[in-house]
This record gives sequence, C-alpha cells and structure tokens, in this order.
Amino acid sequence: MLYTDIELQRAKDIVETCDTVSPRTKGCYSSRIATWIHFCNTCCSGDDLITEQRLADYVEWLVSSGTAEHIRQGTTHIQQVIRNQLHGVMCYWRIQNGGRTDVSDPRQGPIFAEKWQQIAGHYSHLY
Repeated sequence: MLYTDIELQRAKDIVETCDTVSPRTKGCYSSRIATWIHFCNTCCSGDDLITEQRLADYVEWLVSSGTAEHIRQGTTHIQQVIRNQLHGVMCYWRIQNGGRTDVSDPRQGPIFAEKWQQIAGHYSHLY
C-alpha cells in the first residue's frame, strides 16, 4: 500500500495551502506527499518534518520497500520515479519552512548526496 485514505486526505489539505502548485498537478503532488506521510507514519512515528537524513532514508525506503517499483510505469527509470516523488516532498518542504530562501535544500547536503549516488549507481547498469 502506498498510503491510506487518511494520509491522502491530509496530503490534499497540505497541497491546497500551496499556491505554487497548479490546479492541474495538485493530484499528483497530493499522492507524492501522501507517500511521504505514509513513510513517516511507518518509519518515523508520524513525524513528517523533512530533514536531509530523513530524505535520504525516504529514498532508501522507496527502493527497499518496493514502493518505487510499484509506482514505476513502463520503461521509466527508478531514478526518475524517485525524482518525481521528491518533487512532491520538496513542495511540502517549502510549505514547512514557509518558503524561506535562507534554509538549505536538504537534497544538497552530503548525507542525501551519498544516498542518491548509492541508489543511482545501483540502478545505472540496468538502463
């Protein structure tokens, strides 16, 4: 299961507060944020604050739990599935930090970069 109905509703409520998401894409962002919320409920006692370490753990979970493979359609690369999921999570991150520009993007830190390289390296030979 990618997420529960309750997690999806919470994500929809979150996306409604984000004016940077177009009405056309609110549905896909809601499902991506719902997957993040599900991860947090499963692995982080419901704490959905987005941090670099948690984002690295999320990427690992997407792969190890089979979630990324479940989301993947056709010939889409796993890395692209993860990037797409991260777009939704980063939208939520911008909401969490109030759109502040003085806060570092958690994808830019060394912990996340190392995890991303590990995942990308693992799948690069498959495509």
